[in-house]
Amino acid sequence: MKVILLQDIKGTGKKGDVINVADGHARNYLLPRKLAKEADKKALNDLKNEEASKQHKIELQRENAKKQAAKLNENTIKIVAKAGNKGQLFGSVTTKEIAKEIVKEFNLSLIHISEPTRLLSISYAVFCLKKKKKKK
Repeated sequence: MKVILLQDIKGTGKKGDVINVADGHARNYLLPRKLAKEADKKALNDLKNEEASKQHKIELQRENAKKQAAKLNENTIKIVAKAGNKGQLFGSVTTKEIAKEIVKEFNLSLIHISEPTRLLSISYAVFCLKKKKKKK
């Protein structure tokens, strides 16, 4: 019997997988515990539409992140820190400080910045963006 898994099941498959299982296993274990549903045409079509919707949402988020990254590339963020005569900072500018400034300036939250910096005039950082949710 073909079923669509509604939850991850160790040794069987992950949520959304369409698998073949024994009829008895499906009727006596998976279906009564709502771990799976029968894979009829309607259920398969719903699964296909759900996956397409997820992919579309991911693409929209990626496009939005690229636009935000382009916007950030055009701007400069200044962080004040003490430095010695040779351009070496006392301590370092941490990723947390950089993220805090970006959030303050552009209302964005950061997922990842590659590394902290110890030199003056560093103009690189690799990061992923997410629009910060406004509190009501």
